[in-house]
Amino acid sequence: MAAGERIALLKDNAILLLASDGQVASKLEGDSRPKTVLRWLPDGQRLSYLVPDNSGAKARLVVMGLTGTVLKEVAIRPVTDPPTEGLRFIEELSWVTARKVRVAGSINPENCEMFDLDVETAQESNWQTGECGSFTASPDGKHIAYLDAMETDDERRDSVGIDNDKVIYSDGGRMAVLAGPAWSPDSSQVAILEKRADSGEFAVTTVSTGGHTDTIPIPKYLGDHPSLVFVDSRVVVRSATESVLVDPRNKSAGAVPDDMRSKLEQTDRARQGAADSEKDLERVIQRLGAREGVAWPGVTKH
Repeated sequence: MAAGERIALLKDNAILLLASDGQVASKLEGDSRPKTVLRWLPDGQRLSYLVPDNSGAKARLVVMGLTGTVLKEVAIRPVTDPPTEGLRFIEELSWVTARKVRVAGSINPENCEMFDLDVETAQESNWQTGECGSFTASPDGKHIAYLDAMETDDERRDSVGIDNDKVIYSDGGRMAVLAGPAWSPDSSQVAILEKRADSGEFAVTTVSTGGHTDTIPIPKYLGDHPSLVFVDSRVVVRSATESVLVDPRNKSAGAVPDDMRSKLEQTDRARQGAADSEKDLERVIQRLGAREGVAWPGVTKH
């Protein structure tokens, strides 16, 4: 374990807290209800998890202290009259602040819903719907971008939404998104790599939170599994063998300069570090026979 890191695991129906040497330091067994979706709160001093709700809500969110004391419970999406449509199952939780948790789950196999829940008032806000797996929060946490997909007889058509469809970009229903949405560091815009259905051409489009768009053609296909990353205000499109630098300000696309490659290497190292931490946590989970685990700060594995 890294210095200052804390790891909690779900094993059987208990929460295991690990010591710095990776061994079990304490076992919290005071709550006998079946648990899922274990998470650390932002302060690293409390944990949360979901338990079944007998009154018909989708689940109950429980906040527990590190001594095993239950500090708070709140029902998520309780029964209403008329019934609230949308979320069927809760599949992901992430704490935005000490009192606000972001809840996500499926509406159907293709589409998901996301919203924020205030655990002090049990009030929902910031509702979003989009393609499952596409929700992306801005670096400042104030915006959410996502994809909406429509399958046609020949191929899919996509649109990009920001903040519950306050901004929608679809290129007239003529595009498929190959990568993105990826947020700019200042949280002002997202970038996507799109393929035009009518011409087969490729382009990078940036979409701002205010609705402004810029589309810059890419001169060639870059290969399978492309990715996007902002470097300052510019966008780098990369595949395993090719890379292109796109500058939305002057609507240009060209080679990635050498001085920018060092910034990309820093980004790659950070991503690799996160991937290594996830693998380390997975090994701990397997060694101790747990179902899922979370590290603070940082990693969730289930």
